[in-house]
Amino acid sequence: QRPNLERGGERIAAGFCAMLDRHASTIEQGLANRRGKLEEKRGNRRAMMDERREERQTRREAHRMRWNENREEHFAMLEEKAESDEQKEALIEFKEAVAAAISARRKAMDAAIAAFRRGIDKVIADRKAAVDFAAEAYETALQTALEKAREGCDKGDPANQVRQQFHEDMKTARDEFTDARKDIDKIAESIKPLIEARNAQVKKLQEDFKAALKKAHDKFRAAWEENQRDLPLPRLLQRHNHRNEG
Repeated sequence: QRPNLERGGERIAAGFCAMLDRHASTIEQGLANRRGKLEEKRGNRRAMMDERREERQTRREAHRMRWNENREEHFAMLEEKAESDEQKEALIEFKEAVAAAISARRKAMDAAIAAFRRGIDKVIADRKAAVDFAAEAYETALQTALEKAREGCDKGDPANQVRQQFHEDMKTARDEFTDARKDIDKIAESIKPLIEARNAQVKKLQEDFKAALKKAHDKFRAAWEENQRDLPLPRLLQRHNHRNEG
């Protein structure tokens, strides 16, 4: 029984050299398919990310336009009710203070968004470079294994030894590629600090913005009520959604 098994193994090993070119073609085709799918996935992800960014920008601009319209409506109401020169002067100062606070917040928000996107783009670029490097190293290792096996077959080395060495080299290449992918996955973890930093910055912008508006509003209310006894003061800030103004 054992001699038959040994002869069967020898025939398989001998057939390995005869089929080596077919093995090489299969491997190369598999690598080409992998590269194609990788590029397709990258293209789809990039397109989706760009689309989402554009949608967010469109929503942000719409919120700002609505905020501007609501603010002008309130200012118009106040202008109609302003009677004394002191009230009119206080209203001008109030409008300028509100406009300055909004402008500062929007510029800071736009800068924060741009910085966050640059950070995300760098993470993506770093990961792409790492994946490409690992894939290139993997393909090189496979090509080396094939060339080494082909050389062994051409020299007439024992076919079973050539076959065994080829499979060992292939396994080593796969293991090294798997380990490299694990390290690459760690790159994505650098996105979390970017998100945390952005959220903290946005929160600070919100707090500073509300504080600036409250200061301007309180100063205006004091000046207005000092010169007016019976006319109620409209609540300029009551209907605004600061979170959506962006």
